[in-house]
Amino acid sequence: MRCTLTAALALGCAPPTAAPPSETGGPPTVVLVIGCTLRADRLHSYGGAEGVTPYLDALAAEGTRFERLIANAPWTRPAIAALLTGRQPMTLGLHDPAPAPSLDRGLAPGIPTLATAFSDAGWQTLGLTTNPNASARLGFDRGFDRYIGTTRWEEGITKIPGAEAVDAWLEHLPEEGPLYGQVVLVDAHRPLEVDPIGRMRIGRLPLGGGLLDRYDAALSHLDAAISRLDAGLEAAGRGNRMLVVVGDHGEGLYTPRHAGRAHASWLYDANLHVPWVLHGPEISRGHVVEGAVQGIDVAATLLDLAGLGSSSWGRSLAPAAVGEVGRVHTAEIFSTTGFGRVNKVRLQTHRWTLIHNVDTGGTRVRRELELYRADDIGQQKEIGDRQPEALAELRKRSDRLRASQLSAAEIWEADTPNADIEHLRALGYIEREP
Repeated sequence: MRCTLTAALALGCAPPTAAPPSETGGPPTVVLVIGCTLRADRLHSYGGAEGVTPYLDALAAEGTRFERLIANAPWTRPAIAALLTGRQPMTLGLHDPAPAPSLDRGLAPGIPTLATAFSDAGWQTLGLTTNPNASARLGFDRGFDRYIGTTRWEEGITKIPGAEAVDAWLEHLPEEGPLYGQVVLVDAHRPLEVDPIGRMRIGRLPLGGGLLDRYDAALSHLDAAISRLDAGLEAAGRGNRMLVVVGDHGEGLYTPRHAGRAHASWLYDANLHVPWVLHGPEISRGHVVEGAVQGIDVAATLLDLAGLGSSSWGRSLAPAAVGEVGRVHTAEIFSTTGFGRVNKVRLQTHRWTLIHNVDTGGTRVRRELELYRADDIGQQKEIGDRQPEALAELRKRSDRLRASQLSAAEIWEADTPNADIEHLRALGYIEREP
């Protein structure tokens, strides 16, 4: 029997071990859960404190965990777009820094998403978002039979709790036929409440503490929501599911200090390193995939695992997910942010990590060009002065990538209603008048 939500929280019990499809029953089901602002190293399975995300950690222990997924952008709209399309945010037209940044840029018509690929293959599709940066208005409903958006902002609710969002999604589960589901949850996104109950649940004092305690308490709510979703799938007869949990981007949390408090304006590991966990009948059990991968690898991998083919979607890491490969190699990982006045790019190779602060937008940086060894996790020691040749070569490569992607950008804009503007401001996406 699958571990229930109550038992998982009270006893720390694990989710079910993977079983052959003939034993799980029910129609095939693939569910992608995107944890907004889900920083990897706060999970115990990625080196964080024990007891914060017991369900996610158990999924990782019984499934496959990718050790090092680097997001292609440090804020929701471009990061999720990269996850769902397998394309770089710049080519999607979602890199838009000052002097005239737009709140309206979305996915251009005709750009396929995971949902359109599943729908075209005859699967039913059901999506939900609690972040307005992944709204239907911006094209993120493409391919879905039903797409549930944020519905309580008009009541003054900045963040819809994950448990409530999951219940809303479960209400619309079809009874029969293959299903692709997608849920975006914002429990770990700022603003972060004091939350005495959540802090006690993870073994912290109900009052006092700091930013990290508040973030970890928020993560515990996200973890409980994922447990609730999984239990709901089994109750609905969809135990034959592949559950995929990934972060869209991380959060600085001043840990380390140079990564800032939040996410959108920085390109350090704290802002970009997110978990990627898969669990299900075909997924390898207790498997850790070493090496760096990137957000644009997710879509092709899921389609390949579902048997739908992925040749036009970029690189599939399905062989790693099913245990055939224990380490992957990524020659280059390119991450960008064009947010407000900030304009930065990052290029990571197997040896180096370069951050080019094209326009700092007032954020504190070490220098215009920052260079780190690739194994310097967290970018603690800047070494550009000691490696001038590597710095120059990486800058040339980064500039070429940036120029080619910007020239290929498909720019499309929707209208932003005032309610969305205020909701984005409450979530910290607008720090000045648009």
